[in-house]
Amino acid sequence: GEEIGVVTSGGFGPSLGKPIAMGYVSREFETPESVVYAEVRGKRLPMTVTKTPFVTPGYYRGH
Repeated sequence: GEEIGVVTSGGFGPSLGKPIAMGYVSREFETPESVVYAEVRGKRLPMTVTKTPFVTPGYYRGH
């Protein structure tokens, strides 16, 4: 029940086929693959800390 951060935006991620969110968490929880919980409409949902981009881009960026 301790607050460790704040969600700044969220929505459905069509590339992943599931909901995603972005936000800030305390440094002790910033390690990728850490599981944290977000309260969404009164329910606690598990979230996995992930670096961006959430999926590997499938395009070539020429230089």
